[in-house]
Amino acid sequence: MPILTPRQRLSRAEQASQRLPRWPAAAPAARIARMTPPTQMIKFALKIRTRSGLPVDNLLVQARDRSEAERRITQMYPHCEILECREVLPTVREDDINFENIISMISRTPEDKD
Repeated sequence: MPILTPRQRLSRAEQASQRLPRWPAAAPAARIARMTPPTQMIKFALKIRTRSGLPVDNLLVQARDRSEAERRITQMYPHCEILECREVLPTVREDDINFENIISMISRTPEDKD
């Protein structure tokens, strides 16, 4: 076995990096171009009965559709029975939140509240 100088010796990390193929790192713009557009996620409220028979109400799950929501719940609660599944509509605010509205809410007296 030949005697190696310290410069000739490679660390384990260097040896491993020489064995593995080097993949070029994609530029951030190229990664963004390959991304698929985001899909609309819907919030579902489910009511289930666990395998031990206990009812669990108001389990909230975000999914693309009802079947995916049910699949996610059955992954978290194996052998459960789904009793009800309903879509939760997003709440829409009537007022925009801005500085003036926040100040008016803070400075209200109990008599001013509707």
